[in-house]
Amino acid sequence: MSHTDMNQLLQAHKRFWTPSSGSGPLLAEIPHPDWRPKPYPLAGGRSVSEISRITPQEIDVRRLLTVDARLGALTTGDKIHGITAAYPVAWMEAVLGCPIYASAFSCSSKPVEAAGDGGVLVPDLRVLRQSPWLRVMAEVLEAEVAAAGSTYPAVQLHLRGVIDMLAAYLGEERLCILVHDAPQDLVQLADTFAELYVEIAGKGLQMRPPWRGGYVSSWGVYAPGRNLDYQIDASNLVSPETYKTCFASFDERVLSEFEYTVIHLHSCALHTVPAVVDMNGVRAVEISLDGDCSYGDQERVLEACRKIQSGGKSLIICGELKEHELDEFLRRLKPEGLAIFYWKPRAG
Repeated sequence: MSHTDMNQLLQAHKRFWTPSSGSGPLLAEIPHPDWRPKPYPLAGGRSVSEISRITPQEIDVRRLLTVDARLGALTTGDKIHGITAAYPVAWMEAVLGCPIYASAFSCSSKPVEAAGDGGVLVPDLRVLRQSPWLRVMAEVLEAEVAAAGSTYPAVQLHLRGVIDMLAAYLGEERLCILVHDAPQDLVQLADTFAELYVEIAGKGLQMRPPWRGGYVSSWGVYAPGRNLDYQIDASNLVSPETYKTCFASFDERVLSEFEYTVIHLHSCALHTVPAVVDMNGVRAVEISLDGDCSYGDQERVLEACRKIQSGGKSLIICGELKEHELDEFLRRLKPEGLAIFYWKPRAG
């Protein structure tokens, strides 16, 4: 892509963040994701395929990034690619002290045992700040920056949001119980996690130099300022009312610290859209289309998309779309502040 073409693309991305700008949609047909199992790389040349507990000392930063295989084109259509880990790590859960498990399919966590014994154990922030996982996170970001050079943007690590951290730390069932049995304890815990999140995300931004004056979201959209990709997957455990009453304020606290924020939702869990649209600090909403969650209810997804746009938020749609489905999204959604990055179903 020429210098002029890149400048034009960046201007289109800047307009994405202002839905009233009158810009058209950002579009990209991207390759179908490779979801085949791949052994998880560990230090010493080892790999694990079956679910195995891992420690920070076992993380192989170079193989985690697999940079040599990822230095491809800078763009696909209107989507901008950056340097990030090729394998997942449950970073926030690890910093909280949750046991971390890796396999050829995923990286996940289990609740902290002490968090479920009797009362709520609120960890000391001073202790969490000493987690050895933070050193590994810094090493990964340093490796990202070195690999990216001035050509590619270095992308934020995968950081789960406050309600996800609560669910990981306590366990999903206990989190739901505490909403009713010990709401004040839950507030204290969420307050601690929100403060920790802001610190970690802010440090990550400081370590990643701006790329062309801004940052690139893990969803492929350029932001001309401090960007944060945020998620609230565990909000599917609670009702919209409970989420708004008990959790949304902590997400607002985090999001308000950053200029260009993207909050990630799944198409099978859109019940929190009204609360998300009302939240301060949300600039854009990303909806991942989940084929395994009966995405076929296209009308329901479109209704949620229209609510997001009516609320003045930008919208990113990512996932598998047939040609007629793509046409329907483009026809029925406003082009301003819209990005659709999609792949087509495999033939046969």
